[in-house]
Amino acid sequence: MSYLTNGIPGSGPGSGTVTSIAAAGGLTAVPNPIVVAGTILIDQTNLTVLDGTVYWDTGTQLLNTTAVGTAGFVLTSNGAGMPPTYQAVSASGAATSFPTDAGTATPAAGIVNVLGGTAARDINTSAAGNTIHIDLNNAITLGDLAVIAVGSNALDTVTGDINITAGNLKLQNTNGAGSQRAITFGGSRFISNFGGTNTFVGAGSGNTTLTGFSSVAIGSTALANVTTGAFNTVGGFLAANALTAGTSNVAWGSASLSAATGAGTSQNTAIGASSLNTATGPVNNISIGYLASSAFTTTESDNIIIGNVGVIADSARIRIGTNPTHTSAFIAGIDGVNVGSVAKVVTMASDQLGTATITAGSGITVTPGANTITISSTGADLLAYTNVNTSPYVVLSTDEYLGVDCSAAPIQINFPNAPSTGRVFIVKDFGGFANTNNITLTSVGGAIGFDGSLSYVMNTQYASVQLIFDGTNYQIW
Repeated sequence: MSYLTNGIPGSGPGSGTVTSIAAAGGLTAVPNPIVVAGTILIDQTNLTVLDGTVYWDTGTQLLNTTAVGTAGFVLTSNGAGMPPTYQAVSASGAATSFPTDAGTATPAAGIVNVLGGTAARDINTSAAGNTIHIDLNNAITLGDLAVIAVGSNALDTVTGDINITAGNLKLQNTNGAGSQRAITFGGSRFISNFGGTNTFVGAGSGNTTLTGFSSVAIGSTALANVTTGAFNTVGGFLAANALTAGTSNVAWGSASLSAATGAGTSQNTAIGASSLNTATGPVNNISIGYLASSAFTTTESDNIIIGNVGVIADSARIRIGTNPTHTSAFIAGIDGVNVGSVAKVVTMASDQLGTATITAGSGITVTPGANTITISSTGADLLAYTNVNTSPYVVLSTDEYLGVDCSAAPIQINFPNAPSTGRVFIVKDFGGFANTNNITLTSVGGAIGFDGSLSYVMNTQYASVQLIFDGTNYQIW
């Protein structure tokens, strides 16, 4: 008995029992045919596709067929003894070999879904010829790479670059632990944005567990301990490193504002390496320059310090420059500016600027004007001249120089009892008759002394005397 292989009978169907088959055109006779109840069983050991139909055999040697596949489906095995079927290939699930997957979606036409299973990763090996080229005009979706074990690399580029020519590198906000959705260098978190409005750049910069917002830190360990702080902008190694809850601070420079800690630290501007670096709770200070305000220790506030280390416990102070480093000061916009009608000048003591009022003394007047101060004398420079020719003559407050005419008779002059201390009077016999008609100096009521006497007599020609009131008596010289 023989059976058919590699051919199809050319004659039409018939009836009866086949007891032998002889080779004919297009047929090959093979011994030992299998006949079961009048049916010829054909040993089909390989799949054969005819007109889109897949023929397969089972352990019973019965020839079976699989329906023609649908576009986008792949023919795959269902295990030993089970007929193959067309199945959808999906990126869902956690498949470990290609193409087995229990996916739930049918790929759209023109889309190739590459699974993230072990086989999909192993496809790209160093063996020659294992390069996969995908050339499609439609989307290519890479499967879930998260199934790769922790610590392994989902994507490595050894010699090449990753170029994005049109599109974006998209990351979600950094997670609370700072271990995901951040850019790392050398194994350390380098760029992250925990909280959405916070931006941290630099190894160990920022604190990914903070609840504050709108802060920016650039530099290794900058703003590393912030928790509830907000609106802080810092840059530099260790900048504002200890700050936890402060707000609205600007620190720019290595170790600037590095010791400040709590919520009270606010509204400070520290620019320069190690500026404002030792105060633990400063408020509203402006510190500019290397080590500016570095003498502050606790809660110094409201200071403007430029190029100066400041002084412990400073408050509401302005310090610019350092002695003896700075020897001259030039400030534009001062010379020629009208400061108003105020009799004040700028003074200096221990590097402190201030004002002092000019007051008039005896015989001096001070007249402030628009951007000018006039100082004039009312004393000996221009003496008030009074001609005395009657007796007795009572000296007025405006009298200074008394020219006495005693040609007709003796003259008595009565001076005030309480003029200003230091008041000076001059008496002169300008006619030369005092030797005949004496000039007598006394006070009103005769109460004030003149060099120890209650009066003084001028009795020589052209005699003259000068008197100064010492607060009690008149002294004559």
